[in-house]
Amino acid sequence: MHDQTGESLRKQALKHGSKTVSKKALSKQSSLAPSRATSRANSPAPSRNVSAGDSPAGSDMGSNSLSDEDSRPTSPSAIDALIAEEQVPSNETWQEHLADIIQKIEDRNWKTSNIQTRKEALAAYVGLLRQHFCEEEIRFRLDQLTAAFVRCIKSEDDTLEAVLALKALAVTVITAPSSEIYESIYTTLKRAIIDFSDLRVKTEAIRTFAVASFYGDLSEDEIHGNLAFLLEIISSDGQYIDALDEPEPVAAALEAHGFLATLVDDFAMTSTEALEVFTDQLDSSSAAVLIAAGDNIALLYEKAYTPLEEEESAEDFAASDVLAMEDPNGGRSTTYFIRRYALATNQHQLESRLASIQSHSGKAMSREDKRLVHASFADILHSVQNPTHGPRFSTTVDPDTGREAGSSLKLKPAGKKSQVAATIDKWWLLHRHRALRAALAGGFMAHYEVNEGIFGAVPVVFVGVGRSGKKRRDRGGKGQFLEVLD
Repeated sequence: MHDQTGESLRKQALKHGSKTVSKKALSKQSSLAPSRATSRANSPAPSRNVSAGDSPAGSDMGSNSLSDEDSRPTSPSAIDALIAEEQVPSNETWQEHLADIIQKIEDRNWKTSNIQTRKEALAAYVGLLRQHFCEEEIRFRLDQLTAAFVRCIKSEDDTLEAVLALKALAVTVITAPSSEIYESIYTTLKRAIIDFSDLRVKTEAIRTFAVASFYGDLSEDEIHGNLAFLLEIISSDGQYIDALDEPEPVAAALEAHGFLATLVDDFAMTSTEALEVFTDQLDSSSAAVLIAAGDNIALLYEKAYTPLEEEESAEDFAASDVLAMEDPNGGRSTTYFIRRYALATNQHQLESRLASIQSHSGKAMSREDKRLVHASFADILHSVQNPTHGPRFSTTVDPDTGREAGSSLKLKPAGKKSQVAATIDKWWLLHRHRALRAALAGGFMAHYEVNEGIFGAVPVVFVGVGRSGKKRRDRGGKGQFLEVLD
């Protein structure tokens, strides 16, 4: 790899988004005084709008497919392109190449080596851990690897190096989850989010913070604490982390909140505040922020309703808190869902706002962003009105079965000629898939086949159609992914 290539990718990667402000942030600016050690004045000037396609907040809802090649983000970032360029030498296996890379990273003189050499090593490490499940190769070297990555972040020598080190931490946690890793990197991640002046580092640190929290074996109180931290970033439009009105870190915080919220069962104490904050972000001019806020609203509505427990009776609840769902397979049974916590104080106003975004959007948005926003908010509005319906839910009735088509959003392995797919029929599944897909990029399905941390987080069933035309199902055994091919 030549320095020129790395430097040109770095320049692309360091572009920032245009500013956007919500009404609530305007009211908080006078009361939330700047208190960060590093001034935003040192940050590069904004140079473009943050589009949905440039961020993991970008929606893939314009298509019913969530293929491993064509999911969020819709176009690879400059840094992910750099990682993808790394190739295993022809005279080595990937295991040998990884061993060489790890040896370089663990070398006590590595941090004083040439910075380009360090960036190449980090990019190669991330690429290998994305494409291969390397738990055996790194499990007993976690302390040394984690310490090396933390040193790269703390030094602030180079923005690209810091971002690559953050990505390295994320794939390490996904490959070999450990509460010890979370404890050892928590302070570094919080500092990177709050104090670093570069928006790319802040944004990547937020994503890594979410992944580390998800796999950190945290108590529900600890998760709520991290959710509160993310909510503070969102509600202040970034001012809390010295990134006022910058949509990239705000969108990342929204996505991270949605990802971590899938671990929480009870939102009774925080649902009202969270819904208010997400609704306030619907005033944003950023497509990425809009979609992430809307997705979080849909998730809150989905989680508010849970099935009636055995010891409960639907008659014990107010009629407005009970939803009856007919058997989707055409049977005569009915499942009752109970609303467990308060939602919007003015349901009609929220629905009107969502409908307005679905049909109209800012003039500054690109045509593609408008398409993504409109498609996303059609789903979001439908789920707010029908909380038991997941993303991309179709109410079209099949004339042969007399049943609604249901969710049609599919997760497909890349490059499979046969129609093998899994249905993403819940918002919590979609939030998890998007967050983990962002961390693993094109390696999501490679991990899904063997990494318990992935197929346990996104427990879906893949169904294929063989030459006979009959559906064949992967029952998964103990969670194992089996490719269903002709």
